[in-house]
Amino acid sequence: MGKVSHLKGTIDGVSSAKPTGIQKEIQDTSSDNIEKKTDPEIIEIKKPINYREMAFAIFGVILIIGSVSILQSTFNLFNIQEECELVPYSKCSGVNFSGQDLSGIDLTGIDLSYANLTGANLIHADLTGADLNYAELSDAYLRFADLTGADLQYADFTDADLRFADLTGADLQYADFTDAIVTDADFTDTYWYQTIWTDGVAYDGNQA
Repeated sequence: MGKVSHLKGTIDGVSSAKPTGIQKEIQDTSSDNIEKKTDPEIIEIKKPINYREMAFAIFGVILIIGSVSILQSTFNLFNIQEECELVPYSKCSGVNFSGQDLSGIDLTGIDLSYANLTGANLIHADLTGADLNYAELSDAYLRFADLTGADLQYADFTDADLRFADLTGADLQYADFTDAIVTDADFTDTYWYQTIWTDGVAYDGNQA
């Protein structure tokens, strides 16, 4: 019994004794961990995502990409216009010639698809075999113009002057001649399909 009491006293003494160097180090380390857990930087990382700022950032990126695309398109159009020459078999697709004087010019086989020729003067112009697909020719002057074998699909000749023009063998599918002047124009062997004639009605056969 004496030994047991002595042992108990020793244990009690150890538990009630002041912390040793090792114990202090453990306590200090625990304190450091607690301080680190409450570090402001760690708390800041846990802040919720600011979706508003993220949306503005994404919008800014989209705006920059859009601006670059517009500049590239403008640059490409500028290059096309620089390369376009009004000579036979030239590439002038999509170029704006509205209101310009192109009378008497040899434009055999030229690519004028999607070109804007609104109100242009094409009197006596040679457009034999030219590509005028989707070209805008409303109010254009085409008197005595040679359009033999030209591709005029979807071309707009609204209010155009085609007197004495030669359209022999031209492809007129979906072309629009609403209110055009076609007096003495030659439409021999032209190909019609849903071609809008001067009366504003679409036909699948030659009405000239």
